[in-house]
Amino acid sequence: MLATNFRHLGLPKERLQALFWGAASTIVLLPIALLLPDWFPSIALPAAYTFAMYQIAKQVQGAAFAQHLSAGGAKKSNWLVIGIGVLWFSIVFLAILFLVIMLPSEWVTQE
Repeated sequence: MLATNFRHLGLPKERLQALFWGAASTIVLLPIALLLPDWFPSIALPAAYTFAMYQIAKQVQGAAFAQHLSAGGAKKSNWLVIGIGVLWFSIVFLAILFLVIMLPSEWVTQE
């Protein structure tokens, strides 16, 4: 969403940075999520990164968004954002599933 907004604002460098940091944070968060102990509250990590992304979006695009709305611009549907999130989740999930299937069987631990 940040990258799309940067594209509409005519800021290609910031768009690429948003895409890079989005991918990098996904790559960092996946192993962290997999290594958390069972007692760790399952909602804590998603709540933390959702809050962080909201604050980042407000900081880097809040003024431009407020100006857009005050000029009579429309706000896109939240369902679009949810749909994009589900799409990317599916892509990442399928990529991980593919990697797990392709791993040699001796790498997969049996409990």
